[in-house]
Amino acid sequence: MKIAFLHTAAIHQQTFDALLSNAQAEVLHRIEPSWLAQAQTDGLTPVLRQEVLEGLRSLAQRADAVVCTCTTLGPVVDELIDEQAGEHQVSNAFRIDYPMMQVAAATPGRVMLAVCLDSTAQPSSEMLERAYAAEAATPNYVVQHCRDAWPHFEQHNQTEFDQSIADTLVAAVAEAEQGDGKIECIVLAQASMASAAKHIIERIPGDIKVLRSPPLAVMHALLLAAEHPREGIVRST
Repeated sequence: MKIAFLHTAAIHQQTFDALLSNAQAEVLHRIEPSWLAQAQTDGLTPVLRQEVLEGLRSLAQRADAVVCTCTTLGPVVDELIDEQAGEHQVSNAFRIDYPMMQVAAATPGRVMLAVCLDSTAQPSSEMLERAYAAEAATPNYVVQHCRDAWPHFEQHNQTEFDQSIADTLVAAVAEAEQGDGKIECIVLAQASMASAAKHIIERIPGDIKVLRSPPLAVMHALLLAAEHPREGIVRST
């Protein structure tokens, strides 16, 4: 089987190669940092949406499963898999946060949705709310911004990036504990935040679940590829 990834940061290639190192799968990466830069500056313009759609369709024709690892581009993936896409609908692509949000929505108690980019907050919140709806559950979450962390990521300083995320979330969890909104689950909305998980877990109560998207997405991709090998574009009838 072949698993393809669309990234907006090259650092993710190493992460997913490692996660799939023991799988019987060929791995394909496409890296487009300019797409995230454009989305941060101008939003998901029609021109950018079309460029991303074409890139995803191309990958879907070449692979058994396609994972978009950029949460900011998530709404474009939704367009691609929506049944209203007609003859351009793709059945073997998904957003990296999709499996993680399903787990979060099924977790009893309050969820803290952690984001580093403002452009990620809305698509992440929308995906989590869709997951709650699928569970027939009332949304119970708070968005926690970790804005101070992102400059470290742009400077390729993973250590400071992870530490900044951990500092922000540990403080936010402690504040919630003092109020009436105890946190039961932390969702690290962006794939780039995954390595901060270990620093967070070391410093928060052990009963709080910390979710990161890469391992859950890889598991979902392997299942999708096994169930629907090389379907690619689905033609409407």
